[in-house]
Amino acid sequence: MEITRKVILLSFVSLLLMGAGWPLKEKAGLTSSFGEWRDGHLHAGFDLPTGRTNKEVYSVTDGWVMRARTSPWGYGKAIYVKDSLGRVFVYAHLSSFAKDLDKRVRGEQLRRFSYETDLWFKKGEMLMKEGEMIGMSGRSGCLSPHLHFEMRDKGNNPIDPLVRGFSFPDTIPPVIYALRLVPLDDTATICGSHLGIIVPVRKDTPVVSIKGRAGLEIEAYDKVNGHSGQLGPKEIELYLDNQLVRREYFDRFSYMYTGDSRLEFDYPYRRRTGRKFRRLFTLLGNELPFYEGRDGIFTSKDNGLVSIIVRDGASNEVKTQLFLENSFSRQVTPREEIRFEKAVNNVDKIMILNCGILIKGLNSFRWIKSGKIKGIVKSGDSILVWNIRRKRYPSYKSPDSRCILKPSSDAIINTDLVSVRMSPVRIAKDETRWIWEPTIPLNKRTPLEITLPYESSYYSIYELNGTEWKYCHTHKEGNKLKTTIDHLGTFTILKDSVPPVISIKNHYFTLKVPLMVYVSDSLSGVDFYSIKTYINEMPTVFRYDLQMDRLIFEYPGEIAQGKHTLNITLKDRQGNKASGEWEITKGD
Repeated sequence: MEITRKVILLSFVSLLLMGAGWPLKEKAGLTSSFGEWRDGHLHAGFDLPTGRTNKEVYSVTDGWVMRARTSPWGYGKAIYVKDSLGRVFVYAHLSSFAKDLDKRVRGEQLRRFSYETDLWFKKGEMLMKEGEMIGMSGRSGCLSPHLHFEMRDKGNNPIDPLVRGFSFPDTIPPVIYALRLVPLDDTATICGSHLGIIVPVRKDTPVVSIKGRAGLEIEAYDKVNGHSGQLGPKEIELYLDNQLVRREYFDRFSYMYTGDSRLEFDYPYRRRTGRKFRRLFTLLGNELPFYEGRDGIFTSKDNGLVSIIVRDGASNEVKTQLFLENSFSRQVTPREEIRFEKAVNNVDKIMILNCGILIKGLNSFRWIKSGKIKGIVKSGDSILVWNIRRKRYPSYKSPDSRCILKPSSDAIINTDLVSVRMSPVRIAKDETRWIWEPTIPLNKRTPLEITLPYESSYYSIYELNGTEWKYCHTHKEGNKLKTTIDHLGTFTILKDSVPPVISIKNHYFTLKVPLMVYVSDSLSGVDFYSIKTYINEMPTVFRYDLQMDRLIFEYPGEIAQGKHTLNITLKDRQGNKASGEWEITKGD
C-alpha cells in the first residue's frame, strides 16, 4: 500500500508540472466516484454534473486524440486523449465533438451506414492542447446529463483521478450506514440467525454473538462539498482489538477483472433489497487488487472489539465499532432432522441460501443445513435442490426437464446449494417461470437452455428484473431456446409477435430544433442494428437515444431547406418488422 501511495504522489507531481486542467469551466460537484459498483462492472472514473447538455468540455492536458467512439449505450459519444507520459484521459456521454473530429466521425458513420463507430487515430494525427475545447457535454448513452471523466495508466488500467491532481474541495467525512454479518457455513449463526443480521451504527458499541464462520460487510458512502451524490469510499481498514486485520484501497484495477465487482459486493442481498453492502472478505474468484491482509472472516474464537475506519480521498475519516462474543443465549436450535420432501407445502415459504434452506412455518423457522442434504433432492413436481459441494454435475435440469443450466467444469459457483423451482407466469398463463437460487453471480457466462413445448419463431428467453421481464439475447435451434447468463435468477419464455411502433410528433425541424422520431416496442425491445433511415431515398444515420426511445437527426445541415421524404425500417429483437414513410420539412 505504501508503494501505491508513492506512485500516486509521483503522478500528482508530474501532473502539477504539466499544468493539469479541469474538464469543465466550473467545479459544480461530483455525482459518482472511482470504484463504485455498477451492474456487472466498476465505475472507472468520476462523474461531473452539468445540469443540462451542451456545456463546453476541455482537454485537461496536452496530447493527441487516440480514439473516438459513438454508441447508443455505454459511454455514448466518447473521446480518448493520450498524453506524453502514455496516460489516457476519457471524456464520455458527450453530445458532440469538436468540429474537425466531428467531421471525421460523421464521415465514418455515413460510410458504415451505422451510428455506432469506433475510430482510432495515429499519434500526432489530431493534436490536443490543454484547455482546448474537445466537445460538448451531453447525455449520450445514459439518462441524465453529466460528464464522465476517466484517467488510465500506461497499461490502460483505470486509476483514481481524485488523488492524482484532479481533486475536489472535500471537508465532509464518509458516512457508515450499517454493518452486516453473514453466516459462511451451514452451522454458522449470527445472534441465532442463519440469515445474518444488520448492525445499525449508533453511539454505543453493539454486542454481537457469532457461532461458526461469519463474514463482515459494510454499507458506507462519501460526499464532497457542494453538489454531491452518494460516492464510494477510498479506503477501509478493519481492526480486531487494535490489530490491523485488513485494508482495502480502491485506486486501480484491470478491465479484465471489473466483472468481479459482483463478488466485491453482496450481489444476492442487493437483488433482494436494493442496498449495497461491500464485503470485507474475498470470495473465491475475486481477482480485484484492492486488498491487503487477511479476510474479514470471524469465528467463535474471535472475541473482542472490531473497529472499522472508512476514509475518502481527502483523508476525512469515520469510525464505528462492534464487540464480538461467543455467547449463544439467543441461539435457537433448528429442527434439522426434518425431511425436506415433507417440509415443502408451499414453495413461497422456502428460501434457498448458500449454506442451507430456511423454511417458514406458522410461528417459527426451520433450518436445514446443506450438509444434511443429499446430492439431489426433489419435492413433488415443483422444486429441485443439488448439493454441489458433494458433487458437481455437467448440467442441472428443472423438474419438468425444460430448463437446463450448463456451467463449465471450471466455473466458480460460490454456494453449497443450487436450486430450481417452477411457478406460473402472471402475464402469460400458459408459460412457466423457472427460479434458480440463490441469486449468486457466476464468474463466467453460463449457458441456459429452455425447450419450447411446440415450434414457434416468436419466443425468446426473458429474465425477471424487479417487476419487469428483460429480454435475454436468444439463439434458437429447433424447439430449443439458448442464452448465456452471468448470475442465477428467474427466467421464462415469452411470445412477442407485435411489431415496434414508429411515430413523428413534429414533421417540421430546423438547425436549432432537431427532427426526432419516436420508436418503441412492447416487449423484446428495438434491435439497434436493424435501424435504417433514408432521406429522399439516400441513406443517412440518426442517433438512437435508447433511454428516451427516439431517433434524432443530428446533422440537419446535410439537407436543403424545404420538403423531403423520410423512410425508416427497423425490427425488434424478436424479428418483428416495422417501417414508415413521412413527409418532413426543414425550415430556416
